[in-house]
Parts: sequence; structure tokens; C-alpha cells
Amino acid sequence: GKIKPSPPPPLFGALGGGGLRGGGGGGARRGLPGSPRGGGFFWRAAGAQDPPPAGAPPRPKDLEEGGGGGWLYLSSGTWSLLGAEVNAPVLTNAAAECNATNEGGLNGTIRLLKNIPGLWLLQECRRSWAAKGGGGQTFDYAQLTELAVAAEPGTALLDLGDPAFSAPGEMPEKIAAHCQRTHQRIPNTPGEFTRVILESLAATYAQVVRQLERLTARKFSTLHIVGGGSRNKLLNQLAADATGLTVRAGPVEATAMGNILAQAITTGAVADLAAGRALIARSFEPQIVG
Repeated sequence: GKIKPSPPPPLFGALGGGGLRGGGGGGARRGLPGSPRGGGFFWRAAGAQDPPPAGAPPRPKDLEEGGGGGWLYLSSGTWSLLGAEVNAPVLTNAAAECNATNEGGLNGTIRLLKNIPGLWLLQECRRSWAAKGGGGQTFDYAQLTELAVAAEPGTALLDLGDPAFSAPGEMPEKIAAHCQRTHQRIPNTPGEFTRVILESLAATYAQVVRQLERLTARKFSTLHIVGGGSRNKLLNQLAADATGLTVRAGPVEATAMGNILAQAITTGAVADLAAGRALIARSFEPQIVG
């Protein structure tokens, strides 16, 4: 008769608060790099953090209330992910109506967030300006921000949920058409386009903050902005002005820090999430606005 093979031992261990861990004595024999001689190998899969609230270091005063307290995080880059850390999913009709997302976080927390367009519109405008034949204009983001600072405020506000803004290509033309359709003044220069985009982002942040306050029945006081967009000082100031919150910008590499922190907690090198956030807060000086 046929010999029925024995099932292999389980590869993955049980999922705990700090992540998965496993391994054993076979690593060295398999020739895995870094395997200790005769001791096999061990692996740990920590909780994934993208967007990176684990790397956003709230101050102790921001954590006075349970499950996140008076702070929000904003992962600012090509897309903007703005959310709160809560203890349980928010599954109300109001959450569904405003398209809020519940994502699992470290230590059993939930990231209640909204995914909204970020600097994608500006990236597409920059690409379009550079591609305009022999008359193309190439700007870096610092130059565009300087031009936006000098531009007149209040030219127009964009509805960033307009589906036209989701597709790549001809973004300045799409913005102009949107302004014409909504009876607003059309920006003319790269500085004006940049200012319109940044002001529209800040206004959208303010709308989402109010939504999150209603969904969580909390009042927020601090917005931690992380990611590449946290380097844009004009956007940080506009966000503080529009939301009425104190903005703490940085660190830029919060995703990587959140991942390292999750691994450090899993290995026992850091006691818990609060201790890890305190370590990050001591290691980086944020830009504070508001």
C-alpha cells in the first residue's frame, strides 16, 4: 500500500501581542545566512506599520485618554492617510458613510483612518510642466514651495475626491477645468497651482479631523505629521491653520521606525509601545506649528 507521509511541523507560531516568532534547529543545516553554528535559526515577524502611527511619537500629555487620547497622525506623501488610534473598530453607519477604514495595529489597537489624495496632484503637475516640449519647466519641490509662499492665497479650493484627479496625466489642465466648473478663479503659474493644491489638502485635513472627532466622540489637540510630506513647512503651517491643531512634523522615516519598534518590542529590547514611542520622541526634534 501507499505510505502516507507525516505532516510537516507547523512553520508559524501563535500570533501574540508583539508578533510572530518561530524557528529552530534546522537553520544551520539549510545553510541560511546568519544561522548560528549548531544553533539553528530564529525569525520574528513583527506587526506591519504602514501608515506608521507606531513611529509617530505622541507626548505623554497626548496619551492622557485611553486608546490614543488627544492626538491624530497624518502619513503625508503621495497619498495622505489621516487617522486616530482607537481600542476597537468603529462600525457605525456614520463611519461607513464617510468611508472610514478600520485597520489592525500593534498591541490590538485599531487605526481608524481616511485615505485621501496627498501630494499626488503636485507630483503630476511637476511631471506635466517638465514634459511640455522644448518649453518645459523643471522645478524641485523646494522651489515650488517657495513660489507657493509668494503666491496669492485663496485662489481656489479643490474637491480632492473628484475622480478626475485620480488618473495620471495633464493634472494642471484637470485642475483648471475643475476650477472653471466650480466657478472659481483658475491658477495661472506653477506657484499658484502649488498653493491651490496645498490649501486644498489642508482644508480636506480639517474636514477629516471633524469627521474623526464625531466618530470617536473625542476632541483632538495634536496632529503628528510623518513621512516625506512632513518636510513641507508651508503645508504644515496650512494644516495647523485649517485644523486648529498643534502640528508636530516628523520624523520623515516613521514607517521604518515603526517597523524597527515593532521588532524591538517582539524581541524584548523595548518594553512596550509607549516606551518605544518615548524613545523615538527623545531621538528626533519635530517641527512644531500652531
